[in-house]
Amino acid sequence: MMYKVGIIDDSDELLEDYAVRLKRQDIDLLIAPEGSMEDIKEWIVKQQIKCLLIDYQLSSKYDYNGTQLAFYLEDALQSFPYLILTSYPEDSVEEKLVVKNAICDRNIMDKTGSQFDDFCNQLKQMTEVYDNTIQKYKKKYEKLTLKKQESGLGTEEEEELMNVFRILKAYGEVDDIPAEMLKSSLSGQIDAILGKLDDLLKK
Repeated sequence: MMYKVGIIDDSDELLEDYAVRLKRQDIDLLIAPEGSMEDIKEWIVKQQIKCLLIDYQLSSKYDYNGTQLAFYLEDALQSFPYLILTSYPEDSVEEKLVVKNAICDRNIMDKTGSQFDDFCNQLKQMTEVYDNTIQKYKKKYEKLTLKKQESGLGTEEEEELMNVFRILKAYGEVDDIPAEMLKSSLSGQIDAILGKLDDLLKK
């Protein structure tokens, strides 16, 4: 099993070496193209990236830095896992734009032994968390759409359904709004009433 991880960096110098090292740990490292933050989001979805390593600087090839991209992805791809790679982790922490445990010393990419193994295990765990989170959203979506068809949803449940739909849509897990969501729960309510009438008539 290969774990699919992306990396966005303004320097290509060591990326191929990183890819070779990570492949030995069953991690498939994909290198992001140049482009806007929207382009990067679309690349993540298209390539089915499950975790992203983000260089803090990004200055020479991109019009934004790593924390700006992370902040954008938190909104565009809710619950998507990432790590900010920086040679100055304390500066990134002081910015207070991303949580401390999402910031990583980029020198870890050059380490050997248990330190590098621990880093690889962290990446694998992050991809597994991603998979589990998407599955949880899918189950919630299926449960709510079924209930909508059968008996209808309350206002809070309708909002929850739309929120889950937006998340899955962003990840490319669902197409445009399906018939189940547009279909009124009225038909389900009518079926329930007719069923009760049948029961009364049988008595």
